[in-house]
Amino acid sequence: MGFSFVNLEQLTETYSTAFYGEYVTHWPEYQRMCVHPTTGICMAYTLGKAEGRGEDFHGHVSAVTVAPTFRRLGLGEALMRELETTTSCLHNAYFVDLLVRQSNKVAQA
Repeated sequence: MGFSFVNLEQLTETYSTAFYGEYVTHWPEYQRMCVHPTTGICMAYTLGKAEGRGEDFHGHVSAVTVAPTFRRLGLGEALMRELETTTSCLHNAYFVDLLVRQSNKVAQA
């Protein structure tokens, strides 16, 4: 997986290879990566899944990360929009949740 450049940022949560593999295997429709068209560098990615039961069935964002060099280009917003579309269109669920650290003021704004 070519996103180690994105994971260098201190607010980015990094996981084991097994964790990423589980997401790609079980919820491939939720995994997105923005790759630079000329360098091939991963600029941003999301990891997501569907979870819950009944009225609580929803999409969950485990990670949305944009490399510092590529911030303020709308990549995170575009990735989140795709994840919301996947949740509503493919899974017929009503909402998406995303938990952020209390210290991550930018994500809360």
